[in-house]
Amino acid sequence: MKITSKILAPVAIAAFAFLAVAPKANADTAATLNISNYTSVTSTPTVSVTPTLAEIQSTSKAVPGAITLNVTTNNSTGCHVAVSALTAADGRTSAISPADIQLQSATVGTNTAFASYAGLTTTPATLWNTAASAVNGTAVTVDVKFASLDLYKAVAGGTKAYINTIVFTATANP
Repeated sequence: MKITSKILAPVAIAAFAFLAVAPKANADTAATLNISNYTSVTSTPTVSVTPTLAEIQSTSKAVPGAITLNVTTNNSTGCHVAVSALTAADGRTSAISPADIQLQSATVGTNTAFASYAGLTTTPATLWNTAASAVNGTAVTVDVKFASLDLYKAVAGGTKAYINTIVFTATANP
């Protein structure tokens, strides 16, 4: 850590010195940076549930507000967030079927596909959409419901971990 600091410090000082002595005419043109259609999405990393016997018998467990996405874009026409689920093709046999992972967007947007609970697929589907820029970020709350719980058995007297990967992708609107 100290070696990295020593290496970076002279570079930072040199960069500062260069900017401090650069002629004004060059500094105005050299400092311009345009980023068009910047769009990003970050999410809470994990949803973990332990259903009760009653929830297993009723075959589902809902977790309101389980995922929070932070969506940022400078695109004047906004962006949309698509969602999909990976399958257990990576060798895991203990994954929940994507259709049994149901999402609902609890945040107002212009999309209605996930206005009520809808199962995931391996093909991306639009979860949320906005028609305006969100430079400071917009929090999008997503409710999660696990269905068909009676199909996912625990080891007798214990628990079993089922691991899935949900992919969120933000794309600038045209």
